[in-house]
Amino acid sequence: MDDTEELHKELGIAVSLLRRLQTIARAELKTLGNSMRWGPVDLEATNALDSLGEALALLESSGPDRKIKAGTEDLAAVAAEVAASMEKATELAQSPEDKLACLDAAVHVSRLQRGLL
Repeated sequence: MDDTEELHKELGIAVSLLRRLQTIARAELKTLGNSMRWGPVDLEATNALDSLGEALALLESSGPDRKIKAGTEDLAAVAAEVAASMEKATELAQSPEDKLACLDAAVHVSRLQRGLL
C-alpha cells in the first residue's frame, strides 16, 4: 500500500468514527441534562469533520466503515483510535493543505477526547 492509499484509509477510518461519535452525542443530547457532557463532544466531532472536509485527499477517500453501538463500546477508546488515525494521516499527508487540515482536525479530536473523560 502506498502513502496515498494509506492516507485515504486513515482519513476514511477517522471520518467514519467521527460521524458515529457525532451521532451518539446527538442522540445523548436529546436526554434532559446531558448537554454539558455531550454538547462539547458533538461540537468537536463536527469541527473535526469540517476540518477534514478541507483535505483534498479526503475527496477521494473511501475508507472502511467502522460501526459503533452506543453503550457497548468504550467511546474514549474510539476517540483514541480516531486520534491515532489523525496522527498517522498527518504524517502521510503530502500537501500543505492536507497536512494543515489533519492537524486542525487533530486539535478538535483532542478536545473531543477531553470531553469524554
